[in-house]
This record gives sequence, structure tokens and C-alpha cells, in this order.
Amino acid sequence: MTLFQKFVLGTRVLLGLLFFVPGIIGLVPEIVTQIHRVPFPTSNPQATRFIEALIQSRYLFTTVMAVQTVCGLLLILGFFVPLVLLVLAPVVVNIVLYQVFLDQNWIGIVLGALLAILEGGLAYLYRDAFLALLHIRPDPS
Repeated sequence: MTLFQKFVLGTRVLLGLLFFVPGIIGLVPEIVTQIHRVPFPTSNPQATRFIEALIQSRYLFTTVMAVQTVCGLLLILGFFVPLVLLVLAPVVVNIVLYQVFLDQNWIGIVLGALLAILEGGLAYLYRDAFLALLHIRPDPS
């Protein structure tokens, strides 16, 4: 295995873990109830209300956590990496926007930037898989 392949593997696994672990934590009902009882550690009351609304809605929070868990596991295992990156792109954008506009915590902003850099870097490394998506008028097969 070359140094470049090790770098890609490390980046992919790190990004996978950053989605898999919080996804699993978010899917375990006991942990979600504990999070709901304890005030969510945010620096802004609007951010707290937003997260509480997501948790109380159940379906949206559960859906996001399930997507994060499955995509994180697929990244760790190395299956369907371009597809997973495509699915995770809106999640990463929302994490970054939440941190910048609602929470405004520098640790969260750094974490959001790290996710965006890892996602963008992997998308660049797998750019050949995305070329077919960029055709203006593709021919149906």
C-alpha cells in the first residue's frame, strides 16, 4: 500500500468515524432521552431550541442519525464511497451552517470546517466518479 493510498484510507475512515459514532449515539433511545433531559451544550438559546425541536420531531432526528450511521459505516468499510459522499454533502453543509449561524461556537465551527475539508478532499480524490453527473444533457441509456 502506497503512502497516497494510506492517506486516502485514513481520511475516509476518519470521516466515517465522525459520522458513524454520533449517528449510533443519536439512534440509541436512552441516550437521546438523556440528551433531552440535560441542557444541550450550545452557546446560543436559538441553537438549543433548534436541536430540541429536531429531537422532539423524532422522525427527522432519527432519519438524520440513521443516514449518518449507515454512511459512516460505508465510508469505514470503503463501499460506495462516491455515493456516500454525495448523500453526506447536504448533511455537512447543514452542520457548517448550523455552527456558523446558530451555535457560533469556535469548537463547533472548527469541527464543521474539518468535516467540510474531509468531505471536499475525498470528493476531489474520487472526482472521476462524479464526472458523469456533470453532463449538461446526458443521453439516457
